[in-house]
Amino acid sequence: MIEKIYIPTLGRVDEQITYNNLPDKYKDRVIMVVQEHERPLYKYNVEYMVVPDDIGYSKTIDLLLRDGCKRKI
Repeated sequence: MIEKIYIPTLGRVDEQITYNNLPDKYKDRVIMVVQEHERPLYKYNVEYMVVPDDIGYSKTIDLLLRDGCKRKI
């Protein structure tokens, strides 16, 4: 069973295709992974993981994998 769904995003505040297409029963499991400068723009009722600005996709994925391991999911 999927416990958390990480959605890394950058520059898509109004275009959350992945989140918008999730069935409602899974939306409470979402962790939106956003860069620090964009966090104030997001108003979705989800958990957020804020990463440093301009770190790149590979480093973002590394951080979210580490976060998932800490949560033991």
